[in-house]
Amino acid sequence: MNSFFKKKSNIITILDLIFIFGLILLLNYYFQKKMPTKQELILNNVKYSAIISKYKIDKDEALLIKVEIKNRSKKPKYFILKKENSFNFIITKGDKIIYKKDILEKNASGKRKLKINGYSKIVFSDLWMNESNTEEAINSGEYELHIYSKDFNIKFDMNFFIN
Repeated sequence: MNSFFKKKSNIITILDLIFIFGLILLLNYYFQKKMPTKQELILNNVKYSAIISKYKIDKDEALLIKVEIKNRSKKPKYFILKKENSFNFIITKGDKIIYKKDILEKNASGKRKLKINGYSKIVFSDLWMNESNTEEAINSGEYELHIYSKDFNIKFDMNFFIN
């Protein structure tokens, strides 16, 4: 009789662990929906990803902004970069532009060719140090990050919060 209760208590412990694990997964899913740190777009078997380091940052903290271009096929992909600034990001609060920066700039020699081999990726990244290159002050609140490229014809809109 004693061994029966021992087995039953083990089953309850296993069910508790499954419940806790499921709860953690649901909370993670909820926070990813409410506070996304990554957006993806797939065009012509190429995956474009925009990633920020955190949703909530402090005023003295830097925000890491990354753009990944991943080839999802065996064949290499070639891109011709025609525009002066291939990747741009703009940080706004409401209608006011707080910061604008170019992630990748064109060489002075004209058009630039970018090659991504099969199943590989290229990462462009930059840090925003909570500074404004306009006259707007940086206060606590929600900000919008707009990452766009005219060469690749992509645009990502993400939000983040400054404490």
